[in-house]
Amino acid sequence: DQIFLNKQRVLDKVKVLDKEFDFILVEGAGGIAVPIYEGTDDFYMTKDLINDCADCVISVLPSKLGAISDAIVHQDYVNQNVSVNNFLIMNRYTDSYIEKDNQMTIEKLTNKTVYTFEEHATYENFSEAFLKQLIGVKNELHTTT
Repeated sequence: DQIFLNKQRVLDKVKVLDKEFDFILVEGAGGIAVPIYEGTDDFYMTKDLINDCADCVISVLPSKLGAISDAIVHQDYVNQNVSVNNFLIMNRYTDSYIEKDNQMTIEKLTNKTVYTFEEHATYENFSEAFLKQLIGVKNELHTTT
């Protein structure tokens, strides 16, 4: 059996949640270039949901081998297909030499800050700089709309 997504119902639910909460996090399973729904002639992708309702995107990157390639491909796709700003955060960061090098290289190649989130961390461990960026997006939206 296939389960069909009612796109408008999802967007309406996001609007309801937006009125109730300061922040809404929607996790895209599988990445940003993944179909959520297949219509008769096209796909409704994660990037489409982002463009329809997101204020920003938190792009979660791996910290290990392959992180640089993943980050570059991901960021290029975001730059070409997403209309809102994204933040890069390297997950399960252990401060190893290769992770530090990956972080520095990704920052240079994307011209973006790469925040880190340590292995086994909790929400309390997000950096103050990262949280200020998120709050800044929310404040910017309230002053311009």
